[in-house]
Amino acid sequence: MFKSPILAVVVFLIRQDPDGGGREQIFLPMITSGYCTFFRNGPGGKQEPGESPKTCAVREMWEETKVRVDINSLELIALLQHLQPGSHYEVSFFTCHSWTGTPQKTKSADPANAWFPIFTPPFKQMLPDFPLWFPTWLSLRAPIKVEVASSGGTIRSCAIGTM
Repeated sequence: MFKSPILAVVVFLIRQDPDGGGREQIFLPMITSGYCTFFRNGPGGKQEPGESPKTCAVREMWEETKVRVDINSLELIALLQHLQPGSHYEVSFFTCHSWTGTPQKTKSADPANAWFPIFTPPFKQMLPDFPLWFPTWLSLRAPIKVEVASSGGTIRSCAIGTM
């Protein structure tokens, strides 16, 4: 039996490659505390009671990177349900194309060498579900719903649909 879901958010900053060429880059710092420790992921974390996903995203971006995002600049790209023995996560993934500040190192995230071409993120340094659903979002560029079941660190199933 699964418990009530743990509500969380992840934010991916997206920018144009500053070297030109019009290519998009995604910000994937090394996470240094919490659930995603030692993986590259967008900054994020658990929602506080009564907090909306977008409000949580704004708070987490500031806490983990010292970057300020406007709540209206967040775009929901995926809603992921992750079931594992004894836990159930519901994670809202957002992109953000406009922010204020430069990502700083904090106790939660290290922004060194964290910008990657959006079409070739470092999948081997990321959580194992990411390469299963992220390419679908990239090809659709529309919000998707993802259901992942895992046990013992192994993904047992993954279903992807549009929202």
